Amino acid sequence: MTALREPIPKYGVWKSNMPPSSTCSPETASTSTTGKKISWPAAHAENGTLHIGSCAYGKVLVAGVDTLRSSTLRLLTDYAAQGGALIFAGNPPSFVDALPSGEAKALASACTTFPLEEKALT
Repeated sequence: MTALREPIPKYGVWKSNMPPSSTCSPETASTSTTGKKISWPAAHAENGTLHIGSCAYGKVLVAGVDTLRSSTLRLLTDYAAQGGALIFAGNPPSFVDALPSGEAKALASACTTFPLEEKALT
């Protein structure tokens, strides 16, 4: 299982505790915080673990997201259905493919959720 370790300021994402020899990086995970379209190489859920490229995640946090791509929503839904730890902080996304949708809210209702405020995080 991976754990969040340290921020990567350039990318605005968190790095997982992968062994130093791992090839996991923001580039191989295809993480984007800029809104640019990216492809997730070999992204899939297997046995409650989310695999994106060469990276594997035991927990996924969705926070501060307004919209999800339908492909991302399908991947997260599959991951949660397999028992993956999917956590929503704050309001779940209200758009899918930039169109109003209640799908992410429905997914969040079956997952761990908590308010996105300082006292809830301590």
